[in-house]
Amino acid sequence: MLIRLGNIFFYISMFLIICYPLQFQLEKLILICVCLASGFLGGRRIRIVPSNYIFLIVSLIFSFTNLMLSSFAGMNSSAYYSLYLFSPIIYIVIFSIHCDLLMDRNFIKFLIFTSIYISVVNINSVASSAGILHFGPMLTLFTGRIGVHEGYVQIVDYNVYSLFFLAPFVLIMLFNQDLTRLLRYSSSILIVSSVLLTGRRALWIAISVACLFTFFMWIAYNYKVKIKQIRYVIIISTSTVFVVVLAIIFMYNYQSIFGVFSGLSTRLTDAFTNDGGLGIRQLQQSILIAEWLEAPIFGHGIPSSASFVRSIDFSAAYEASYHALLFQTGIIGFVIYSMPVVFVFIRLCLIYLKRLIRTAGLYILAVISGFLCILIGVYTNPYFGSFDGLWMLFLPIMLYNSIILSIKEKNGSNIVR
Repeated sequence: MLIRLGNIFFYISMFLIICYPLQFQLEKLILICVCLASGFLGGRRIRIVPSNYIFLIVSLIFSFTNLMLSSFAGMNSSAYYSLYLFSPIIYIVIFSIHCDLLMDRNFIKFLIFTSIYISVVNINSVASSAGILHFGPMLTLFTGRIGVHEGYVQIVDYNVYSLFFLAPFVLIMLFNQDLTRLLRYSSSILIVSSVLLTGRRALWIAISVACLFTFFMWIAYNYKVKIKQIRYVIIISTSTVFVVVLAIIFMYNYQSIFGVFSGLSTRLTDAFTNDGGLGIRQLQQSILIAEWLEAPIFGHGIPSSASFVRSIDFSAAYEASYHALLFQTGIIGFVIYSMPVVFVFIRLCLIYLKRLIRTAGLYILAVISGFLCILIGVYTNPYFGSFDGLWMLFLPIMLYNSIILSIKEKNGSNIVR
């Protein structure tokens, strides 16, 4: 009974984390505490494979030392203890005691349903903003705002960040024959439509690269492309284009389709111009790298900001996340934080290609795709700069943890960790 109750609270807390980032924080904390208490009282225990345990301990020691030294230097480090110390512990513990759920079919459905929820809420809000649909009760679920521009719209809401992981995940799970066609097709069409409507260029690029990478992974896995699965790609692509075109026709009062897609194309190519976003990011990168060279080994401190401040409220936050990490933590910190990410990503790829978990191969590939997509997205936006965004980092890490534990239980202890 306690375990089942813990599972329920786990799903509720994850729903709020994924769909409502930076909101309901007190409610999330309460749900997580109840979830952990139910799990521990129900007999569950923390199980972490040696590699993850070592990565965790090393990163926590480095983070604590860095923050303490920053505090002694007069920096305000209090806000960063939560992000660099408590958040990793919470995610690793909660995913660890629910490791059986991470490999469960219901968890796959849960992630797909969260993508449907985000997509439907956002699409409804765009339609309402355009004056073609007004479903009041659903509008109350939308917490962002809609920007209507020439040739495209833009959804400004924190749950869009979750699409970096969910969109490629859903598109890969389109090929999962264990799920119903209705669920696979509807979720794929909805999330592609939602992604287009977000107006986020980094999201479009990251999804394209991630899906292309996983396509080659799939080819390497199967050695040859199966005609039957190509058919699914054609069907979903055609259906998505049809739905999006219809939505655009109604949304823009029957204006030229070519004009609309010209707007989308301009929006995408504008990302690579100095006026459209590339310039400010290049400025951040050049300043961060130049000032990193003043303290290349240990960095300037996690709470420190460069001479260029992007946000007065969050002075240490930069869109150039990787450059900021290098500037703040130096080569030592950059290696410590990046090693577990690179290690887990490579290990997941090898697990998939070696078919170590045959029954969950496509699921692992979908997680790899989502993982790669968010890692690309973080290059231009600080999506890991809050507790809620970190679920996209620690889910793949702890899925790897669950896979290794399941292999160990099946084959004994003679496995490579």
